[in-house]
Amino acid sequence: MLGAFALRSGSRLSRQLRRAIQTIAEVAETGNDVFVLVEHPIDDGRVDLNGRMLLLDDRDTFRRSDDADDADRCRAGPAEEIERGDGAPAGREHRIDDQHVTRVEIRRQLRVVLRCDRRHLVALQADVPDARAGHELEDGVEHAESGAKHRNDDDLRPHAATGRRAERRLDGDVARRHAAQRFSREQHADARRAAAKIFRSSPLVAQADESIVHERMVDETHRHGVHYTRRSSSGIRLRPDTTGESEGTTNGDAWTSAIESVSMRANLVTIVAAVGVLAVQPVRTPISLVVVGKTVLTQNIRRQVLSPGAVAINGNAIVDVDAPTTIALKYRAGETINARDEIVLPGLVNTHTHAPMVMYRGLADDLALMEWLNKYIFPAEAKTVSPEMVRVGTRLAALEMIESGTTTYADMYYFEEEVARVTKEAGLRGVLGETIIQFPVADAKTPIEGLARTERFIKLYKDDALIVPAVAPHAMYTNDKATLLASVQLARRYGVPVIIHLAETENELKTAREKYQMTPTAYLESIGFWGPPSDRQNTHTIAAHGVWVNDEDVAILKRRGIGVSHNPESNMKLSSGTAPVAMYLAAGVALGLGTDGAASNNDLDMFEAMRQASFLAKHATGDPTAVPAQTALDLATIGGARALGMERLIGSLEPGKRADLITVSMNSARQTPLYDAVSHLVYVTRGDDVRTTIVDGKVLMKDRQMKTLDRAAVIADANRLAGRVKEAVGR
Repeated sequence: MLGAFALRSGSRLSRQLRRAIQTIAEVAETGNDVFVLVEHPIDDGRVDLNGRMLLLDDRDTFRRSDDADDADRCRAGPAEEIERGDGAPAGREHRIDDQHVTRVEIRRQLRVVLRCDRRHLVALQADVPDARAGHELEDGVEHAESGAKHRNDDDLRPHAATGRRAERRLDGDVARRHAAQRFSREQHADARRAAAKIFRSSPLVAQADESIVHERMVDETHRHGVHYTRRSSSGIRLRPDTTGESEGTTNGDAWTSAIESVSMRANLVTIVAAVGVLAVQPVRTPISLVVVGKTVLTQNIRRQVLSPGAVAINGNAIVDVDAPTTIALKYRAGETINARDEIVLPGLVNTHTHAPMVMYRGLADDLALMEWLNKYIFPAEAKTVSPEMVRVGTRLAALEMIESGTTTYADMYYFEEEVARVTKEAGLRGVLGETIIQFPVADAKTPIEGLARTERFIKLYKDDALIVPAVAPHAMYTNDKATLLASVQLARRYGVPVIIHLAETENELKTAREKYQMTPTAYLESIGFWGPPSDRQNTHTIAAHGVWVNDEDVAILKRRGIGVSHNPESNMKLSSGTAPVAMYLAAGVALGLGTDGAASNNDLDMFEAMRQASFLAKHATGDPTAVPAQTALDLATIGGARALGMERLIGSLEPGKRADLITVSMNSARQTPLYDAVSHLVYVTRGDDVRTTIVDGKVLMKDRQMKTLDRAAVIADANRLAGRVKEAVGR
């Protein structure tokens, strides 16, 4: 609770307030100082100046709720003179209900905490009373639960801290100099314009050892003030300037009686409370992190946009999304990320890639898929894939993804336990599939061996907070029927997803028609690979590409609840074809975006994937309205989450979901001017515009500084491995 006029050296207190101003209240962070003016509308020009001050040690200013029941040993002792009934601690029985608003009656008194050992002026009250002092600070406040044991006594007397025996007089001139020095550094923090201030000048709350002065308080102290008159060795008297009136007038006596009982100690600076009606804010909930942005794109069902906005996070979950001022009044954050010039949005979801294949980036380009695979990629993998290669490659891919705003990705490769280990260390979220293929590969010589390795992988990471293990039969043309069905059965047994390449090229379609007289999608349906719709609760399938499909295929995918990953850049580069995105969207298929592996893209930048998805759809259909910016953003966030079967956990910024989010700078020349945030994200932004990446409530990168990976070491390791890859393939 706070509300006070701060005194300003050299100013004079006028006899009346000249305007009516709405009551204001503010909340300060623990350990910080915030001065806030609270005024009551006045119609007769008179102010009730009754007020008292109570000395408390600096450490007592904010007592946390978890130590409210602990007696403060520093305050115990014979010198303590606070009346508190039978002396039992108040503890939590006097906490203010979250929704309970209490007010001080006009004739009641406000106690103001004075921080004396740091010479800071404080107008604060702890969210719970001091355990030793009972509810001394709540004396003038009406509470829903006052407690029978502790009575209020209006004649509060200040205590002397243990060990302080000698009293000193207050030198008014010295006090004025101290006050002038402090207020020369003052910042304005108007509660009504706090959000705007976040983005233009000062933080919403005080930083450590910093004072923030309410701008209207400064205005008032130009017109109001006090001067010091020495009273005795044990106290001082503060009086308003009563020019034109005798010292014995009502206002002067009011000030005299209000301060009489205060015993001043060493290094004390003073403030005077002048309060009519004071609203007490509800107790703020402690949380771990708040991210404040110029614009927050929630991507919720209403596609709500907050400008400005803030996301409140506790642990790994989002607890609230609202205006910054609202969040500041409701929560007390352990850390605040002030993205004042940035857009805050859900972390991007890459629904299909092969992370370790960043080590083959640029190894072979400008080739058709089958030639690229059979002549370059498969031979390179046979000679170079190893647990070390997978670790080094995945670490490089994780670095690239974090730096470009991807927070969740779906992967299919070998030695997937190594992929999972590195992904978890980096802090990313992953749906990771161990590849099962008919011919011998680096980590399994047969499909049966591949299935056994996959089962061990599932057991290792089942129910992990970040890793979702999956079964990944490579494709219908690289596995026989028995292997395909064994893969699905394994996934169903453990309730994990299935990942498969589907209808990526025209050659695959031609093979299926020649061999089975049906499309790849229809063939998998015919053998029971897709499973019944009700099975989705336990086993979700992600089909990558889905380029060569017809209306019947799309209907099958929709009916079976299959998630489809659209990979526009890889499909264009390999000339594989164009996925019928408009058809998928019209049918309601769960559609997301993917980059595919960096060997065929050649990067993992999801902003580029959004842009190309929109451009390709417009070009393919001849319709400039196809896949507009908002739709492209949906595909990379909530749409991607739905394609992975994870929409209840990620993909949007909503209370209860995992705290996966990013902040994106909009300060570059190519992003100026900014009219539409979504348009800029899709058509202008690049991965290196991402400033901060957060996954599961953990900051992985802040202001482009990596927190979980050693960037220089990751790149050095990748370059060393690249030399061995080059030798192995004869380049």
